[in-house]
Amino acid sequence: MNPQPSPAPPKKKGSNGCLMVLGVFAVLGLLACLATGVVVWRKSQDPDVKKALAVAGKGFSLLTKASTAQGTKELKAVGCTQALVFDRAEMGAVLDEVLDAGGAADFEGVLVVCQVNAGRPLPACDLLATTYVKAAAPTAPFRVSATVGGAESCSGEYEASGQRAETTPGSPAK
Repeated sequence: MNPQPSPAPPKKKGSNGCLMVLGVFAVLGLLACLATGVVVWRKSQDPDVKKALAVAGKGFSLLTKASTAQGTKELKAVGCTQALVFDRAEMGAVLDEVLDAGGAADFEGVLVVCQVNAGRPLPACDLLATTYVKAAAPTAPFRVSATVGGAESCSGEYEASGQRAETTPGSPAK
């Protein structure tokens, strides 16, 4: 007895339908990317957008510099969750660009900022000032501002030696 040969499998139909759908989606995706690129490019040519992007870049650079400035590690060691040391002249120049008002670039010296999360103890401003002086040896007066949970808790002007400066009329030290 001879086994009967099994019938040949049915001939496969082409899978062109799946490839066509995939191709349509690829073309649509490419067109969407191209359209987005054109819109972004055109918007980036607008003078106001160029200015905003330039100011944002300068602000980011200023913040990066402030977060890695001399003295920030030591300020964190005495209890600051975040410590920033801003060059007030650079900060004023960026503010002048944002506000288009002028006069902000007249700031001088350094602004030492200590931020502490709510619920954590805040180091005294005098301690922050002496810590900054030991770490950075400033040559000019500076300002210290400390906040807990976003609300200012202490601030003051200090001499380069770390001694609290005389308060100017209208701005009492806290």
